[in-house]
This record gives sequence, C-alpha cells and structure tokens, in this order.
Amino acid sequence: MKCKNCGNTFKGNFCNYCGQKSNVQRINAANLLYELSAGLFNLNKGFFYTMIKLSIAPGGSIKEYLIGKRKYFFKPIGYFFVITTLYILVTTFSPVNNLLVTDIINGFIQGFTESVKFSENGISSVNSLSVWISNNYAYLILLLIPVISISSFLCFRKEEENYTEHIVLNLYITAQQTIFYIVFTILAWGTKKEDVIGFALLLSIGYRLYTYFGFFKKIKKTSIVFRLVLYYFVTYILIGLLFSITLIGLNL
Repeated sequence: MKCKNCGNTFKGNFCNYCGQKSNVQRINAANLLYELSAGLFNLNKGFFYTMIKLSIAPGGSIKEYLIGKRKYFFKPIGYFFVITTLYILVTTFSPVNNLLVTDIINGFIQGFTESVKFSENGISSVNSLSVWISNNYAYLILLLIPVISISSFLCFRKEEENYTEHIVLNLYITAQQTIFYIVFTILAWGTKKEDVIGFALLLSIGYRLYTYFGFFKKIKKTSIVFRLVLYYFVTYILIGLLFSITLIGLNL
C-alpha cells in the first residue's frame, strides 16, 4: 500500500514513515460532519503549518489535502472556527466599523424592508434577524459556505471535485480571507483610518483568484478569471434569493 501523504510503501493501518492512516478516503458529507464532531477545537501543530501553507501556496495545498495528504493539515472546519473566533475577539474590542459580509447583508435587508410593506410583527422579526447577523459572524458565514460552494461548484462543474470538496475549498479560502480582515482591522484601529479595511476586500478577491490558479491548474488563467467573476455574480444572486425568501417568510 502506498501512503497518500508521503508516498511511502507500507503494510498495515498506519504508514510506518509518517504515521498517517491507510484508509484515507475522498472527502464526502459523512466524513466532513465527522470532522466537525470529532476535532472542532483540537488545536495542535497542524494549525500553524496549515496557515503557512495556505498563505504561500493555497491552491496546491488544498489540492494535496483533498487527494489524501492530510496528516499535517488542520481540519477545515476547525481551522475556520479558530480564525473566525480570533476575528470576533479583535472586532469585539476594536471601535472600527468593518466592511464585511454582515454589513452587506444588513444593507440588503434594510433595502428590502424599505421596498416591501412589512407587518408590525414582520418588522420586529427582521430587526431580530439583523441583530443576530451582526452578532454571529462565524455562524452566518458557516451557514453561507454551502451557498457559495454551490456557486464555485457550478462555475467549475466540469472539473473532478465534488460538491463536498468545494465546501472544503471554501472553508479554507474563507478562513484565510478572514485573516486579512483581522490584520486590517488592527491596522485601522492603530492608525485610526477605517478606510484601510477596504484593502482587505481587494486582497480577499485577489487571494481567491490566486488560490484558483493553483487549484485548477488544468484550466487556462483567462478562463479562471472569467469564472471568478461568474462565481461572484452567482453567489450574489443565490444569497439575495436566500435572504429574500427568509424575509418574506418572516413577514407572513
């Protein structure tokens, strides 16, 4: 048997060179949920290894994880929650206003409620939803990961990755993008210039493109750029539909 992590040939349940399990399976919904329940906050040396790999060569690193080289990687859901927890801690103490998904969605909600006649109970429910969104960034983004994964899966549907593997891809990308917001929130706090946070948004877009270049190596870069634009368009439509349906339901 050949180890998927290091390439060593061995017999048994574990590689005698690196120690990885022999029965490493392709990412699917079942083992992704297992990771959530078994190792959500199991911090170890793999966390910083994963952070470095995702900073230097994100596309290739995520590809390696999906094909089975997982021994040294921090699990995607655990990594996502650790990074978003750090973000929450920073923004809790920072007086800086952040230009994140929560602000965009709350702006959408406000515009939607102004264009639609809501009942009194509906307005109260919408206000509660806005408060929850503002106070639960990590849970909101986690809930949106399946939505944005639909977008990336559709835009790259002819590739070999399945939908669940796109969830892993987007968990790692989103976590790493959140680091940009952490850094620029601290910079804005220190310099007292809130507009510098806007650079985090540009870096996030550039990072996703850079990750796609390394992940989808068989596709021409011009095609990847086009699909990235399509990805953001589809994501915007899907999230808009999701929250429109939610808001209509709250008004019933």
